[in-house]
Amino acid sequence: MPIFRYILFIVFCLICRSSFSQQPGSAADSLTGYVTFHIDLLALKDTIGVFRLGVGGLPVTLKKEGNTLSGTYYIKEPRRSFLSFYPQDTINKYPNEQLNNIASRYEDLFEFLAMPGTTDIAAGNVLLNSQINNARKAQTDYADLVKKGWKNISDFAEKNQHFITRIQNERDKKKKDSLQHILDIQWDHDEQVYYKNEIFNFVKNNPDSPAPLVFLEDYSSGNNLDLRLMASLYNRFTDRIKNLPSAKRFSTTITSLSFNKKIIGKTAPDFTLTDANGKKVSLQQFKGKVTLVEFWASWCGPCLASVPGLVKVYHKYKANGFNILGVSLDLHKDEWLKAIAKYKLAWPQVSELKGFEGNVCALYQVSGIPANFLIDEQGTVVAAHLDEKELDQNLSRLYQQKKTVAYSKNNLPD
Repeated sequence: MPIFRYILFIVFCLICRSSFSQQPGSAADSLTGYVTFHIDLLALKDTIGVFRLGVGGLPVTLKKEGNTLSGTYYIKEPRRSFLSFYPQDTINKYPNEQLNNIASRYEDLFEFLAMPGTTDIAAGNVLLNSQINNARKAQTDYADLVKKGWKNISDFAEKNQHFITRIQNERDKKKKDSLQHILDIQWDHDEQVYYKNEIFNFVKNNPDSPAPLVFLEDYSSGNNLDLRLMASLYNRFTDRIKNLPSAKRFSTTITSLSFNKKIIGKTAPDFTLTDANGKKVSLQQFKGKVTLVEFWASWCGPCLASVPGLVKVYHKYKANGFNILGVSLDLHKDEWLKAIAKYKLAWPQVSELKGFEGNVCALYQVSGIPANFLIDEQGTVVAAHLDEKELDQNLSRLYQQKKTVAYSKNNLPD
């Protein structure tokens, strides 16, 4: 994943994240249930503004009484959580923006692992320096892994400081992109080393801990994955960890990625779904054209972010016969149709309106979106999960090959 966003961020970062007074953990620790949050703000230097708590990416309603925040939330498993603070002066700078669109300052963010039971947080002079009183072992383990992750980023930034400065100062876009690509490759390598040395070793030594699950999910969304090692790590977990939703997602990802490797070079599985007008549309209808099967949904932020690039590539190669078949994982037809109209998606669209529970999702082992499969004119899958640049490169290659074959046929000796 691109490192540049980390580098600009890490300049202002402190590596020491947070401290915990530890309560011994045990296999008896409940992993499912209600979390009761008590947050003491007495030591915080600034409390004029808005506090927000997110657990597993979802908001938790907080009640403020004096210098204390409290709230209750049900979780199916321990989840990555963020307590954030938006000072009033920051809010005033962006009067027309929702808080979701305003980045928290680094010192105004406290990351921790939410677990069933009572989570008693004592804020420091800034949220960054907060601590969990009587933390569970999984929470202290999680904090240590977070700290090591930030140290890995910091070490990378320091080691590549000269190269990063060179990228920042480069004015030529092509040269800048080329340098950025080199840095991204180096980051991918260093990140792999970090995961194997820290996260994977932690799993091997702590098979009954939920602490590393968040990091394994992060890893499974990256590049150059070691599927055999991922499967080995999953198999090390105890049964109670394997039964957690994130562990099941990790296992599903392994299966999906294995499928993606196996399907390249094979005939694309055919399917028939209904379009927005109730008409049956079959993948077989597109044989003879290079086709991208694109899985998406109106509620998927990354999917919608990729739409402009997809539209650009579609119009670039449309005259060559290139087509896209959109497979929506929406649950509600009206939301699906609104997104088609809003983003002016000109290619055919179909959906089962069953989310990830649809038959085509199972057929193509889709566990996350956006996801796509590029199919050549003969109906063979030639690539999977392409971004805009990769899709453009693959289409350019396919149509160049077609021109070469046509030229050769037309110039055979009599």
